[in-house]
Amino acid sequence: MKSNKKGLTLIELLVAMAISAIVIALLSKTFVSQLRDYSNEQHIVYAQQEGKVMMETMQNIIKMARYGCSQPTKIDPNGINGVKLSIIGTNKTPPQGSDNLTIVAAIKKVGTITKDSDNTKQIEVNIGDNKPNIVDTNLKKYIFLENNPNTDYNIIKNIKKNGSIFTLTLNAPVSAITGENVYLIKAYTFSVYDNCLQLNEHAGRGNEKLSDNIVENLQFQYGYLNGSSIKWSNSTAGIENKIKLIKIFLLIRTKEQDSSYTDTKTYNLAGYLYKPNNHYHHYLLTSTVYIRNN
Repeated sequence: MKSNKKGLTLIELLVAMAISAIVIALLSKTFVSQLRDYSNEQHIVYAQQEGKVMMETMQNIIKMARYGCSQPTKIDPNGINGVKLSIIGTNKTPPQGSDNLTIVAAIKKVGTITKDSDNTKQIEVNIGDNKPNIVDTNLKKYIFLENNPNTDYNIIKNIKKNGSIFTLTLNAPVSAITGENVYLIKAYTFSVYDNCLQLNEHAGRGNEKLSDNIVENLQFQYGYLNGSSIKWSNSTAGIENKIKLIKIFLLIRTKEQDSSYTDTKTYNLAGYLYKPNNHYHHYLLTSTVYIRNN
């Protein structure tokens, strides 16, 4: 019996293969595009999250400026580890660079007073797990007693250790109350290097990276008292002791470039209009910090 079934001709087979190739190519292009979009979204979300962490870190330190140390040269003529003013900013104009900001404050708690002392050079402090904070009397020698109005002379000259109890010999007499908190006075400098936010605590360790290389630029603006009103400046020169507000402008970017995207937007960085004109996705965070310590 003769069969009427026919197979595909060579031309039909080639046409089918060509159509299949086109469909596969279109699907592949769509898949690659979606994959790239997803990757870019992940990079953007990561940058935004990291930016918020960086901003919070700066806020928490900057708001404490002057606490326990309104005038560093009253404690030491050479300043706190060489820093002579409680707020110092180094201004750089984008895109040439980012600003630096140094503040002096008593932020890190080193322990509590174990017994009352009246007008004596020696105090006993229970430091618990805070030993690394005061073992170096060369770089970490300035302390602040939170209930002591006299903050001009609290420099550690000698330390005697007995377990977690440290007997600190100071350069001048102080009065201390049992349970009173003792803080270490240090200088803190925020800067940007190689697109990474850095923090230097001026304690011999140098700069500590606080981020990946996702910082495009960092700028500060300073609100100071001029009579009864607040005026703003991009420099701290001449207004260091009048500063009441510090505004932070943090421009972050994705870790990877997106070749299909060019950022042509204009960002206001402390009054400077900045256009990246590169292939990174950017996100601008701003915050105004109130300096509550005079």
